[in-house]
Amino acid sequence: RFARAGQHFANLEKLYRTGVASRSLLEYLWEPKDVDFLIAFMTEAMLLCRLDIADDEEERYLVTSVVAKDRELSMHSFEKGLACVLNFPRFLPNGVFQRLVSTCAAQGGEDEHEIARRSAIVSLGDEFVGFQWRENRIWILLHDEIDDGPAKIKLLVSMFREARETMFPRLEWTLELVSPLDRAVTASYAEIVAARKKGKEHVKLASDRTRRVKVADFAPFFEQDVGPLDDDAAAKVSMRQAVDLPRGCKYHVFISHNQRSAGYMAQHLAEQLERRGLVVWLDQNVEGELNEEAMRRGIDESKVYLLLLTKDVLSRPTVLMELKHAITTRTPIQLVHEAQANLASFCPFGDFIAGPW
Repeated sequence: RFARAGQHFANLEKLYRTGVASRSLLEYLWEPKDVDFLIAFMTEAMLLCRLDIADDEEERYLVTSVVAKDRELSMHSFEKGLACVLNFPRFLPNGVFQRLVSTCAAQGGEDEHEIARRSAIVSLGDEFVGFQWRENRIWILLHDEIDDGPAKIKLLVSMFREARETMFPRLEWTLELVSPLDRAVTASYAEIVAARKKGKEHVKLASDRTRRVKVADFAPFFEQDVGPLDDDAAAKVSMRQAVDLPRGCKYHVFISHNQRSAGYMAQHLAEQLERRGLVVWLDQNVEGELNEEAMRRGIDESKVYLLLLTKDVLSRPTVLMELKHAITTRTPIQLVHEAQANLASFCPFGDFIAGPW
């Protein structure tokens, strides 16, 4: 018993130092029956993500909000990569930095992250990204060896936008680009874009409005055609052009769901798919009269019919009508099952097979 307690205290110290928590530690700190709810709640709040560690017998999680020590992390390998700054002119609430780091780490999933209170190095696939929190600004630093810098900047800014829209919708912010020639020089992204359109050669510095910097210094940010770096709505148009639709289709995905148990889930999924360039049919977003004919037509004009398997979904006549039509027209069907048992929308997968149709 003492040995187990000692191991838990060692894991607790590691949690405060690195942000990594084991499943057994969470069950030691909370009642085991409450841990699933805690994990789901913290994940939804963007403060926790599961780490995908090879050959690890126990689940481990990254909890960015509990890291207390503000230690120095070496950023030498980020000195030549592209960098940008999220500037918050009024104030930067506690939790924004932690959520951005957690969202990025969730994409990587590995255990190769270094987390401190105001800085972090996070693996994003096979690449690394650096974060620094300085007063009311968050610096995003790309590793020297990253080739698709503009696309990565856009991806990371979109992650921040997701966290902001979910938790801090009224938080004011602007995007600044860091000069590849001088790390101490930043300029407003919006002003750089405007200057490029007007053919101007210089733009004012963000930190000192009496000084100017050459617009051409920021050319590496515009070498790839990835659309606006700070505007998801405008980016959707550019991204959709890159994702071809099959002949005769107006939508990539038709989402079918139970509004009561999966309304929010469907809306959130639609937003995530649209951010990745897909055109989505969702009843909540349809303009004009919504009737059975419009729903059947939406399925006919979609590449894939996607059904969200949540509680009581197969008891809804409209959903059954949509599913029957998809089967009849041989539209490819994808199933997405709500697997978190602690949520009210959960229903065991076996019940969908055994239940009445």
